[in-house]
Amino acid sequence: MNDDRDDKIRDRAYEIWQREGGGHGDHDRHWHQAEMEIDREAALPLTADDALPETGEIASTDVLQVEALAARTG
Repeated sequence: MNDDRDDKIRDRAYEIWQREGGGHGDHDRHWHQAEMEIDREAALPLTADDALPETGEIASTDVLQVEALAARTG
């Protein structure tokens, strides 16, 4: 799973680099920005559609994971 996350971050950092004109020297900032975007997007699917069919509630483990991502990414 970590390899998949790293691949997504790498692709996003490249997209950011391209959008900003492809200049030299900002690779750390591009990586960090991409990392935050990917982590936020990972939290987004937690919606009413993700609720458990039996109870209509979201699993507590999912909520904890989203909270941890939010705390880490601001």
